[in-house]
Amino acid sequence: MKGIICFFTLLFGLPVQAAETLSGLTEITKLYPTQGGLIFNTVYKNTELSSCEGGSRFVLDINAADYNTQVSVLIAAFMAGKRVELIIENRPVTCSAVVNRFRVAR
Repeated sequence: MKGIICFFTLLFGLPVQAAETLSGLTEITKLYPTQGGLIFNTVYKNTELSSCEGGSRFVLDINAADYNTQVSVLIAAFMAGKRVELIIENRPVTCSAVVNRFRVAR
């Protein structure tokens, strides 16, 4: 019985990798609309998720349910020079890491 309790304690006590990564506040440096979504670059870099342009390349996926709203807000933030905090999906490294949502700040 003690063995079973120890097993479950270890199993559920192990740290779990988060499904998302937060960038912290950063600046958008480039926008690049494509058929697959809006690609953009930031000052923030993460080479564990993005393999292009030194880890600074991200994408809003065109298939996201709220794609039009996200693109409008991101373009407005870029034009106004506002900072954003990206919430990036933890997936195997790709050229453009997928951002599923973000926050805009002053």
